[in-house]
Amino acid sequence: MKRIALVGCSHTDYLTKLETPTDHWSFNMLKYGVQIDNYARHGQGNSYIDFVLRYILANKIHYDCVIVQMTGNSRWMFPVIDKDQGLDLVTKNISENYNHKMFDNTWGYSNKTIPPQAVENLQHYIDYCQINNSQYHGEFEENGQNIASYTSDIYRRSISIYEKLFPKFFYWDFQWTDINNIGYDTNFRNTVIQEHGDIFFVNLLDDTMHLHPLGQKYLWDNYLFKSYIGDYLTNK
Repeated sequence: MKRIALVGCSHTDYLTKLETPTDHWSFNMLKYGVQIDNYARHGQGNSYIDFVLRYILANKIHYDCVIVQMTGNSRWMFPVIDKDQGLDLVTKNISENYNHKMFDNTWGYSNKTIPPQAVENLQHYIDYCQINNSQYHGEFEENGQNIASYTSDIYRRSISIYEKLFPKFFYWDFQWTDINNIGYDTNFRNTVIQEHGDIFFVNLLDDTMHLHPLGQKYLWDNYLFKSYIGDYLTNK
């Protein structure tokens, strides 16, 4: 049985607004006799994804295939003092041959990288996380390039390195860039819009801007399965 690791943000994390987790696109892969470990976590950026890939390699965890969903450039994370003492990887079995793997630590993170004028608000992040023992999702505007966006950009431009480090390594993008190695000229969003128009794409989304069950099915049937990922699963 092939072992596959998934890494990404909320578009790969099955813990979205879906009432039935198995409606998520990734569960379609189980039809092909594989075992899945899903490391994706909502709100996380490329720094988190890169960390997970290095964690897998450093701990010599074998996967026959790793599939990465690229995410936004302006996402960052920082540890919360007195909370991030080590990393505990918690595995939760979701269904037969499907596991969700999450690092059970607390960190603050933002969908916008934090500019200098926002540093004074970091204590609010820390206090919130210590009280709630959870992530704190902040919204700060980014003014130009900084170390967070540079780091993310370098990761994107060098991601092909991982093709040499894993037996099989695929990467694709939901909507931010055209970077992929699964056989498309552009990302999922742009591909749908080019074929069917803006309204069609919007109608695939729920009120959180994530794919609803029919959107999940469309992503799998008409984009991912028709890519080199589908060829890999069917041994073409």
